[in-house]
Amino acid sequence: IDTLVTVRVLGYRDCWELYDSASTTQYLGRIRAPFLAINSMDDPVVPAHGLPMDKIRENPYTAMALVKHGGHLGFFSGVKPRSWYLTPVVEFLEAIVSPAHLKHNEALGKAKL
Repeated sequence: IDTLVTVRVLGYRDCWELYDSASTTQYLGRIRAPFLAINSMDDPVVPAHGLPMDKIRENPYTAMALVKHGGHLGFFSGVKPRSWYLTPVVEFLEAIVSPAHLKHNEALGKAKL
């Protein structure tokens, strides 16, 4: 559909130009606040081989949690399915507001949260 319709309607040369323009990858270098991305290896929409791991590694404000299963936004587990992604998000937030983290940022001359 993107190749046959979306590209023509929006005026792109091909679907790859469309995907590049819609990608947040171009903004990763500009992130200046702690940022956590969560992705699964089996995501059919955003496959692991297409993740910009080099850009994430280059920016000290970004972190990637790459899990084995989850599909696309399907971070559920258990017999009575419950979403588990909130646990690592809360842990991440607690870590970045910890006194040790804030003191480290002050020593480096970086802005506090």
